[in-house]
Amino acid sequence: VWDHSIATAIIARKLVSGFAPQLAEELFTIGLLHRLGQFVMLANHETRAAFPAVLRQIRETRTDYATAERDQIGFAHPLISSLVASRWNFPPHVCDILLRYSLTLDEMEDATNQKLVLVKLSGLIANAARLGKPEGHAIDLVTIDVLTRWLGINPPTLGGVTSLIVAAQSHFKEEANMWSA
Repeated sequence: VWDHSIATAIIARKLVSGFAPQLAEELFTIGLLHRLGQFVMLANHETRAAFPAVLRQIRETRTDYATAERDQIGFAHPLISSLVASRWNFPPHVCDILLRYSLTLDEMEDATNQKLVLVKLSGLIANAARLGKPEGHAIDLVTIDVLTRWLGINPPTLGGVTSLIVAAQSHFKEEANMWSA
């Protein structure tokens, strides 16, 4: 969970640095917090006890965390992330992003919430780069492609998506080395 949160934060900051650098630190923070609800769930004895079933469902059905959590526990980490961020007095738009970042493309209205799209894209790239991704969690190149088109930040081709993933792996390793020094 921590590796994925850090990777998503680093990728979000890197993605936005080229076209909206004023958002870089905010998106880093949101990326870092987007799985906060999982930390809370893992700290609770009852929900922690359900996580082997969550991971088993992910492995067996190639579903995402939020779907498996809802199926196995009855609620998912985006809700908890949003509630905790609200309690910590984060702005409502941040709480909304934390609540909605795991929506599917069909559930998202459009690309009008650029920050939401960037956090979702960053998390998907982190998964594709295998940064904090559990065994069996699907890699969703189609959604990555659609989100990059929505944002207009990269040529929407498989080669462009692959280059984003490789760049994310490389950038994550560089930042991880800086943090551990």
